[in-house]
Amino acid sequence: MLDRFPVPQGKLILDRYRIQEQIGGWRMSTVYRASDEAAPNVSVAVKILDTSHPDSVKQELFKRETAALKRLNHPHIVGLRDSGLLDDSGPFFLVLDYLPYSLDACLKSDSAPRPENFDPHRIMRELAQALAHAHSQNIIHRDIKPSNILLDDAGRSRLSDFGISKLLTSLSIGQTLAGFWSPGYAAPEQQAGQTANFKSDLYSLGAVFYHLLSGRVPPEEGPRPAAVGNYVSAPADIRSILETMLHENPDERKFTASELAASLEGITRQKEILPTQYLILTNNAVRRIRETGRTRSDDRDAAGDVIINNLGGSELNEVYVNQSRRDPDVIRILGDSLLLICKPDEENNGLLIIDVQAPYQAELERQKENAMPYRAYWKTVPSSDTAPHNNALSGLIVQLRNSERSNTAERENRRSRRDFIERWQSALSRQEQRISENGLPYRRVEESEASKDYWRFTLSEPPPDNLNWPEEVPLAATALSPTTTGRPRSVPVGNLAEIRGQILMVAKESRFSSRRNPPDIPASGLLMPSRVEITSAIRRQQNAVHEFRSGSMTNPALSNIIVDPGQATHAPFPSLKYYQEWLSEDKKKPSAKPCPATSYSSYKGRPAPEKPPLSPK
Repeated sequence: MLDRFPVPQGKLILDRYRIQEQIGGWRMSTVYRASDEAAPNVSVAVKILDTSHPDSVKQELFKRETAALKRLNHPHIVGLRDSGLLDDSGPFFLVLDYLPYSLDACLKSDSAPRPENFDPHRIMRELAQALAHAHSQNIIHRDIKPSNILLDDAGRSRLSDFGISKLLTSLSIGQTLAGFWSPGYAAPEQQAGQTANFKSDLYSLGAVFYHLLSGRVPPEEGPRPAAVGNYVSAPADIRSILETMLHENPDERKFTASELAASLEGITRQKEILPTQYLILTNNAVRRIRETGRTRSDDRDAAGDVIINNLGGSELNEVYVNQSRRDPDVIRILGDSLLLICKPDEENNGLLIIDVQAPYQAELERQKENAMPYRAYWKTVPSSDTAPHNNALSGLIVQLRNSERSNTAERENRRSRRDFIERWQSALSRQEQRISENGLPYRRVEESEASKDYWRFTLSEPPPDNLNWPEEVPLAATALSPTTTGRPRSVPVGNLAEIRGQILMVAKESRFSSRRNPPDIPASGLLMPSRVEITSAIRRQQNAVHEFRSGSMTNPALSNIIVDPGQATHAPFPSLKYYQEWLSEDKKKPSAKPCPATSYSSYKGRPAPEKPPLSPK
């Protein structure tokens, strides 16, 4: 049984987050609400993982996994703000966005507190979008269930606890990933002890949708497609999607999360319960409407009609909304041809229109590119009136904040890509120029000797600390004296493996190892990078830069991995069956250490062969 790590009220974490109260707990974590001392009136959730590991390897793993989770910048994913180790030998913790409502509580009881705008169809669409974003980053949730879905005051949903089950598995002793699945929501393959994958997330999300639409808690083994027809009252297209998500065979869940989000986008928007936003007309707004020529007088009703019609009227079209970068308190609403400059008036529950502009249409469309699409019922009220109470205004502000965070992350990503390309191109240009001006760097060889897999070259003098040889470019040996043809003889040999004083060990190219009569290497001469190979390598990289810049790479995810290698994922080691079943589990695991016979301190050629697992069939 793992020990709990209670955190006292008032404790300050990272000199910033002050613990207020415990708000939740799980078998291996405890959640506290805390105030952010650096941001007044902002609450955060601090999740303490109830497992202590002063081990440096565990700490490094925690840093790597949380760095991956911090990439999930999406309006419908609970953001990871911070993370660390509570004490030198204490538990790990995560600092997350705080949201007041849980879908689990809303589904368990009709009397439980819930946001006013609780809309199942919108929640489905938002969760599908969140999952699509995570999967595009090669991150699997592994434990989607109602308690991991939170809601804000406006009823907007956010998926939380991405990767937590994987973290807990990695940081815990004697636990397996299979032990973390949740009855009723885990995919059949997870319940069978298999590793969760993208299709497993689809099933779990389908089980949440089933609970949301039917009002029935799924059975422990999880809902099956037949249960959809029996208990879910929904249009045929939604039932069909849900049946596909809940198929027992992962291969029959035929769409991806992105395809699911695209399908639900059109279906659920037709059924969505839209918020009502109130626009408070000021005298200046009415005057500015008249100056645009859309009304002939300062009549408020006429001005109000102009504004509502410009925002789509009864068609409920999408308009675009953003916050001013100069003044975050200013909200800009971009209609068909008008730009409304507003400020939130929380006392009167509306948006106070302080100015109305009619920019050129091209400029208006350009500004929409960096704004958030938004649908609502729009109503205008005189400045002297108070709009009816609702949470739509606070919900809009939360959405804008989340949208701006996502836009900031996207701008940073674009800037990072641009800087990366420039550095890459500059490095290639310098390399080409250096070869053109100075030729290829070489070393004089006094003696050469061949073994089965390596060439052994003895240099006339010790090499410098920096050989200035491009990595992974094969070397070539050249005779000092001309051959009978009158031209120096250059022979490709292989990749540099190790430097031992004046001796260079070069791993033979595979084509040489397999030939009975490999080409003769000059007994003495010059050793240098192969001009053909290095020129080809530069050309390949220049082509890669072009594809990277134009976004035409065969694998789109590769461009993100190049900029941020932490996004790369590794395939699990295949399961093996052993003759010696009596071996302990740690003996069956493949060794992480390289074979001593091929463990070279500066190996630059092909990867050293791994030690095989003991006695596989």
